[in-house]
Amino acid sequence: METLGFRGEALASIAAVAEVEAISRRADSDCGHRYRIRGTATAGDEARGDGPEPVAAPPGTSIEVRNLFFNVPARRKFLRAAPRSCRTSWRA
Repeated sequence: METLGFRGEALASIAAVAEVEAISRRADSDCGHRYRIRGTATAGDEARGDGPEPVAAPPGTSIEVRNLFFNVPARRKFLRAAPRSCRTSWRA
């Protein structure tokens, strides 16, 4: 996959609902640094993170997202009643 760049505005939102690992190394540096952030299981809690941790890495930045929406409950659990939800969606 190729990209023209990633500015990172959504990274905080992604990290709140996933496990994120970012590894970055400047071209003039001998080693890179790894940051790990994991969203919380409870809304309102702060995400947990580790880093910076020195690692071997090529120049540049890589971001890996795992277990997207692992802490977001299934929608069905929060429906008041299936018939009411269906009526609402049919009207739209």
